[in-house]
Amino acid sequence: MSRAAILERMHRIFLHDPWRKGSALLLAAGVWFLAVQNTTARYEKDLVVRTLASSDPVPLTPGILWIRVVPGMRLVSAPPIHANIKGPRREIDRIDAVSGLYDPGPSFEGGQIVLTAESIDWHPRRVRDFVRGIDPPQVKIEFGKVERREVYLDPKVLEVKGEPAPGYEKHPERARFYPSRVFVRGLRRDLSVLDGPEGFRLAPIEIDGNSSSAVLRVGLHPDIDLGLELDPASVEVEIPIEPVPNEVRFRAHVAAVFTDANRSNSRPPFVLADEDREREFVLSFRGPSPFQPPGPEGAALHVQIFVDLAEITPKDAASTTVSEVELSLRHFFRSPGGERAASPIQIRPADGRGMTARVIRKGPE
Repeated sequence: MSRAAILERMHRIFLHDPWRKGSALLLAAGVWFLAVQNTTARYEKDLVVRTLASSDPVPLTPGILWIRVVPGMRLVSAPPIHANIKGPRREIDRIDAVSGLYDPGPSFEGGQIVLTAESIDWHPRRVRDFVRGIDPPQVKIEFGKVERREVYLDPKVLEVKGEPAPGYEKHPERARFYPSRVFVRGLRRDLSVLDGPEGFRLAPIEIDGNSSSAVLRVGLHPDIDLGLELDPASVEVEIPIEPVPNEVRFRAHVAAVFTDANRSNSRPPFVLADEDREREFVLSFRGPSPFQPPGPEGAALHVQIFVDLAEITPKDAASTTVSEVELSLRHFFRSPGGERAASPIQIRPADGRGMTARVIRKGPE
């Protein structure tokens, strides 16, 4: 074919009767557009079951199947739901979120409900005609009724771990609770754990070096917390921590302090007959020990005897015995922590016979 013939054919194809050719092209484009818009499209969405109070509005939360329940109902079990939506692409492309609602009615008091795609109120409303089904086709959802159990608290519900500071002891058996009565809410099957061998328990309490009563707020024990609710949500617990009674035996020399009626020191012509004799004493205290050997090393420890001059009769006697004298350490020793004992220190003779002092008149100096 000659070049002129080829050019002539190309001219007839592209340039001959352009209006007819343009109309045909537009018609073809319209047919293609309509065909595409009317093709079938699919939209799939997984829904999670949640409960909604009967008087609450429906939240616009995608991916949730809301089930209205009356107060006192709790969801026990529900499988995930897979929604299959199929329709014209022009409709499916407009779907950006899907949710559902099911209302079993106010007479529903627990048990099992069975859902199908037809029983669900789908949102947005335009997708209702395009829902082709759910997977599984029948969804079984279990509900239970919440019950309440009253519990009076006592030390048996506690688990106290750890130890207080040295010299102190904990007394969980005398624990105090505020309030002393609580309520536990849950399904009957979950409340049955309270009837077990361990029964109701609060969360463990940790004591770590406390030197005074520990006050903490605790909730349910983690082992029974699943599915149960405590009302109030936590309890204030006070664990008494008290100083431990202790005694220390020691030997000390006896020294006298003579006082008059005004408790002022005096220098009368009297001395103790046994002043140089060493005796054994008992130091009683509570809490950390305040007792340490005196320094420097080897120095003697003295116990003071307070003698009221009014008790020395007759005043010109060569000697007399004074009973029920007052004892005290000449030095108050501190504990390594620098704190005194938590309660008064008491000193008594180790033989348990009380303390008497024989006073003699000084000889001429």
